[in-house]
Amino acid sequence: MKKKTASTKVRMDFRVEKDVAEGIQKLASSVGISVNQLLHGSCRWILEYAHAGEPFRDPDGKIRSRELEGCFWFGIPACDAPEHLVREHYEERGEPVPPLSEDGEFYGFLDFTDRRVVRRDFADYT
Repeated sequence: MKKKTASTKVRMDFRVEKDVAEGIQKLASSVGISVNQLLHGSCRWILEYAHAGEPFRDPDGKIRSRELEGCFWFGIPACDAPEHLVREHYEERGEPVPPLSEDGEFYGFLDFTDRRVVRRDFADYT
């Protein structure tokens, strides 16, 4: 008989508009996965690439982040430190090395302030 082990998974319930739910179901079905798999993978991606605040370009053209309550942007902020030093820093602590980029990368922006916008074009932030 197999021994039962405690699951590390937690149930989360949330509500979305009907068209969003239908779109999620259609997307998952189109690639042959469950809605749960799609949402789990999407959440992992969010945790990897989400940054609180708003992106902006500094005078050198590098993508940075500034605090702005109610906002998240997705991408990789510019890293000024040499890559090998950053990797050593995380590896010494046994932590995963985050994605690194010299100039930064922008993927998208969610704004839950009164502006209520979803932006995909970084030109909006320069």
